[in-house]
Amino acid sequence: MRAVVFERYGEPAEVREVADPEPAPHGVVVR
Repeated sequence: MRAVVFERYGEPAEVREVADPEPAPHGVVVR
């Protein structure tokens, strides 16, 4: 999936491909 990522405070954000989030047991992922 694509996500906007901030590496450091004050630096510009960038769009990256990242792994799909997986919820903890009995958890949820909100999109």
